[in-house]
Amino acid sequence: MTTTFSIAQFRQYFPAIQDKTIFLDSAATAFKLNKLFAATVDYYQHINTYVHRDQYPTA
Repeated sequence: MTTTFSIAQFRQYFPAIQDKTIFLDSAATAFKLNKLFAATVDYYQHINTYVHRDQYPTA
């Protein structure tokens, strides 16, 4: 079983490396997946709440 690696397909998952040329400034820098951005937006739009929200009857 052989698996081929497609750089074009790989780049689709990472917005930061869509261009042909990339510069890696640090080994500690981690690229973020599109799914991570979508999950973060979903969290702030639907899940995030205030710390003491349940203390008020209208909450």
